Amino acid sequence: MHLTHSEDVEISFPPKILRLPMVKERTGLARSTIYLKISQGEFPKPISLGDRSVGWIEEEITSWIEQRIQSSRPTNEVINGNETKQQSSDRENALTSDNSINSKQDEKAIEEMREESFELHPKTPAF
Repeated sequence: MHLTHSEDVEISFPPKILRLPMVKERTGLARSTIYLKISQGEFPKPISLGDRSVGWIEEEITSWIEQRIQSSRPTNEVINGNETKQQSSDRENALTSDNSINSKQDEKAIEEMREESFELHPKTPAF
């Protein structure tokens, strides 16, 4: 059977159910903390899988983790090595407003480095 890719076709998989050990591993929370947060309405409720068995819907756990990440990061923080727009704008403004000062300082620093380099490595006469 040959399947072709089409933008109109959406493949969906049934929800995956996670048992408690996997939920603990994914969240880093202890069993007692998970159940405490459930009772406080701060964590997804499990679904019944049988008489004495429960599980959590993977998407709900993933969403909870993503919400924790978003709520714990300031809006202007660097995430994954990327500057936020505000940080980039602030940096550009600082560079352009100090451009004339920086270029003079840069020229002076470059000249000093050249002088130091010449002192350390004077040209040797050719024989």
